[in-house]
Amino acid sequence: MSASRPAGYHRPLGHQARWLWRTLRAAELAGLDPAQVLAAAITERDLAGSRDVAAVIDARLRHRLGAAVPLPAGPWSGQVLALTDSERRSYVAEIATLMDARKDRIGEHAADHAPPWAVTALARRAERVCLAAARRCAYRSRPEGSPGCPCRPAAACRGRAGARG
Repeated sequence: MSASRPAGYHRPLGHQARWLWRTLRAAELAGLDPAQVLAAAITERDLAGSRDVAAVIDARLRHRLGAAVPLPAGPWSGQVLALTDSERRSYVAEIATLMDARKDRIGEHAADHAPPWAVTALARRAERVCLAAARRCAYRSRPEGSPGCPCRPAAACRGRAGARG
Protein backbone atom coordinates (compact mmCIF):
# COMPACT_ATOMS: atom_id res chain seq x y z
CA MET A 1 0.00 0.00 0.00
CA SER A 2 2.80 2.39 0.88
CA ALA A 3 4.35 2.12 -2.58
CA SER A 4 1.00 2.74 -4.30
CA ARG A 5 0.08 5.92 -2.45
CA PRO A 6 0.74 9.18 -4.28
CA ALA A 7 3.34 11.61 -2.98
CA GLY A 8 2.04 13.70 -0.10
CA TYR A 9 -0.11 10.90 1.34
CA HIS A 10 2.57 8.95 3.16
CA ARG A 11 1.17 9.60 6.64
CA PRO A 12 0.95 6.69 9.03
CA LEU A 13 -2.09 4.52 8.40
CA GLY A 14 -4.90 4.55 10.96
CA HIS A 15 -6.82 1.68 12.45
CA GLN A 16 -9.00 1.52 9.32
CA ALA A 17 -6.06 0.03 7.43
CA ARG A 18 -7.08 -3.35 8.87
CA TRP A 19 -10.36 -3.13 6.93
CA LEU A 20 -8.49 -2.13 3.78
CA TRP A 21 -6.27 -5.19 4.18
CA ARG A 22 -9.36 -7.41 4.56
CA THR A 23 -10.96 -5.90 1.46
CA LEU A 24 -7.77 -6.46 -0.55
CA ARG A 25 -7.61 -10.04 0.73
CA ALA A 26 -11.23 -10.61 -0.38
CA ALA A 27 -10.35 -9.25 -3.82
CA GLU A 28 -7.38 -11.60 -4.01
CA LEU A 29 -9.52 -14.59 -3.00
CA ALA A 30 -11.98 -13.61 -5.73
CA GLY A 31 -9.19 -13.95 -8.29
CA LEU A 32 -8.35 -10.27 -8.71
CA ASP A 33 -4.87 -8.78 -8.54
CA PRO A 34 -4.75 -6.74 -5.31
CA ALA A 35 -2.08 -4.38 -6.65
CA GLN A 36 -4.16 -3.53 -9.72
CA VAL A 37 -7.35 -3.12 -7.69
CA LEU A 38 -5.56 -0.88 -5.21
CA ALA A 39 -3.96 1.25 -7.94
CA ALA A 40 -7.32 1.68 -9.68
CA ALA A 41 -8.98 2.79 -6.42
CA ILE A 42 -6.20 5.27 -5.68
CA THR A 43 -6.26 6.84 -9.13
CA GLU A 44 -10.07 6.90 -9.31
CA ARG A 45 -10.27 10.35 -7.71
CA ASP A 46 -8.03 12.73 -5.83
CA LEU A 47 -7.39 11.96 -2.17
CA ALA A 48 -7.24 15.65 -1.22
CA GLY A 49 -9.00 16.39 2.05
CA SER A 50 -8.98 12.75 3.19
CA ARG A 51 -8.47 12.47 6.92
CA ASP A 52 -7.96 8.72 6.76
CA VAL A 53 -6.58 7.65 3.39
CA ALA A 54 -6.99 3.94 4.15
CA ALA A 55 -10.68 4.41 4.96
CA VAL A 56 -11.28 6.35 1.73
CA ILE A 57 -9.51 3.75 -0.40
CA ASP A 58 -11.33 0.93 1.41
CA ALA A 59 -14.69 2.59 0.71
CA ARG A 60 -13.79 2.96 -2.96
CA LEU A 61 -12.74 -0.69 -3.15
CA ARG A 62 -15.89 -1.94 -1.43
CA HIS A 63 -18.01 0.13 -3.82
CA ARG A 64 -16.14 -1.29 -6.84
CA LEU A 65 -16.02 -4.90 -5.66
CA GLY A 66 -19.48 -5.25 -4.17
CA ALA A 67 -19.81 -8.70 -2.63
CA ALA A 68 -16.64 -10.37 -3.89
CA VAL A 69 -17.16 -14.12 -3.93
CA PRO A 70 -14.05 -16.24 -3.35
CA LEU A 71 -13.08 -18.66 -6.08
CA PRO A 72 -13.42 -22.33 -5.18
CA ALA A 73 -10.22 -23.84 -3.86
CA GLY A 74 -8.38 -25.84 -6.48
CA PRO A 75 -6.50 -29.06 -5.92
CA TRP A 76 -3.45 -28.98 -3.71
CA SER A 77 -1.32 -30.30 -6.56
CA GLY A 78 -2.14 -27.16 -8.53
CA GLN A 79 -0.81 -24.94 -5.76
CA VAL A 80 2.73 -26.30 -5.62
CA LEU A 81 5.32 -23.54 -5.56
CA ALA A 82 8.02 -23.40 -8.19
CA LEU A 83 11.02 -24.24 -6.04
CA THR A 84 14.53 -24.17 -7.46
CA ASP A 85 15.63 -27.29 -5.60
CA SER A 86 14.25 -30.23 -7.61
CA GLU A 87 14.33 -32.59 -4.62
CA ARG A 88 12.24 -30.21 -2.49
CA ARG A 89 9.90 -29.50 -5.40
CA SER A 90 9.23 -33.22 -5.90
CA TYR A 91 8.70 -33.66 -2.15
CA VAL A 92 6.18 -30.79 -2.04
CA ALA A 93 4.44 -32.17 -5.14
CA GLU A 94 4.20 -35.60 -3.48
CA ILE A 95 2.69 -34.07 -0.33
CA ALA A 96 0.17 -32.15 -2.46
CA THR A 97 -0.81 -35.33 -4.31
CA LEU A 98 -1.28 -37.12 -0.99
CA MET A 99 -3.45 -34.27 0.28
CA ASP A 100 -5.62 -34.45 -2.86
CA ALA A 101 -6.03 -38.18 -2.35
CA ARG A 102 -6.93 -37.63 1.32
CA LYS A 103 -9.57 -35.06 0.37
CA ASP A 104 -11.06 -37.54 -2.09
CA ARG A 105 -11.09 -40.32 0.55
CA ILE A 106 -12.81 -38.05 3.07
CA GLY A 107 -15.45 -37.13 0.46
CA GLU A 108 -16.03 -40.80 -0.42
CA HIS A 109 -16.30 -41.71 3.26
CA ALA A 110 -18.80 -38.92 3.89
CA ALA A 111 -20.86 -40.09 0.89
CA ASP A 112 -20.79 -43.75 1.99
CA HIS A 113 -21.38 -43.11 5.70
CA ALA A 114 -23.65 -40.10 5.70
CA PRO A 115 -23.19 -38.20 8.98
CA PRO A 116 -26.61 -37.61 10.61
CA TRP A 117 -26.05 -33.86 10.96
CA ALA A 118 -25.32 -33.54 7.24
CA VAL A 119 -28.27 -35.70 6.22
CA THR A 120 -30.61 -33.58 8.33
CA ALA A 121 -29.25 -30.27 7.03
CA LEU A 122 -29.14 -31.34 3.39
CA ALA A 123 -32.51 -33.10 3.49
CA ARG A 124 -34.23 -29.90 4.59
CA ARG A 125 -32.57 -28.00 1.76
CA ALA A 126 -33.34 -30.74 -0.78
CA GLU A 127 -36.98 -30.80 0.30
CA ARG A 128 -37.30 -27.03 -0.17
CA VAL A 129 -35.69 -27.23 -3.61
CA CYS A 130 -37.89 -30.16 -4.56
CA LEU A 131 -41.05 -28.39 -3.41
CA ALA A 132 -40.16 -25.29 -5.39
CA ALA A 133 -39.45 -27.36 -8.50
CA ALA A 134 -42.69 -29.30 -8.15
CA ARG A 135 -44.61 -26.04 -7.81
CA ARG A 136 -42.97 -24.75 -10.99
CA CYS A 137 -43.98 -27.94 -12.81
CA ALA A 138 -47.55 -27.62 -11.54
CA TYR A 139 -47.62 -23.95 -12.54
CA ARG A 140 -46.42 -24.77 -16.04
CA SER A 141 -48.85 -27.71 -16.31
CA ARG A 142 -46.04 -30.18 -16.84
CA PRO A 143 -46.26 -33.67 -15.46
CA GLU A 144 -43.55 -34.34 -12.89
CA GLY A 145 -40.59 -36.15 -14.35
CA SER A 146 -41.29 -35.07 -17.92
CA PRO A 147 -38.38 -33.81 -20.05
CA GLY A 148 -37.46 -30.30 -18.97
CA CYS A 149 -39.06 -30.77 -15.54
CA PRO A 150 -36.60 -29.45 -12.91
CA CYS A 151 -37.83 -31.89 -10.26
CA ARG A 152 -36.45 -35.03 -11.87
CA PRO A 153 -36.35 -37.77 -10.71
CA ALA A 154 -40.07 -37.64 -10.23
CA ALA A 155 -40.18 -40.28 -7.49
CA ALA A 156 -38.29 -37.97 -5.14
CA CYS A 157 -40.80 -35.16 -5.60
CA ARG A 158 -44.03 -36.99 -6.40
CA GLY A 159 -47.07 -35.33 -4.92
CA ARG A 160 -45.21 -32.55 -3.16
CA ALA A 161 -46.53 -29.67 -5.23
CA GLY A 162 -49.66 -29.41 -3.15
CA ALA A 163 -48.03 -30.51 0.11
CA ARG A 164 -47.51 -26.93 1.22
CA GLY A 165 -49.37 -24.03 -0.15
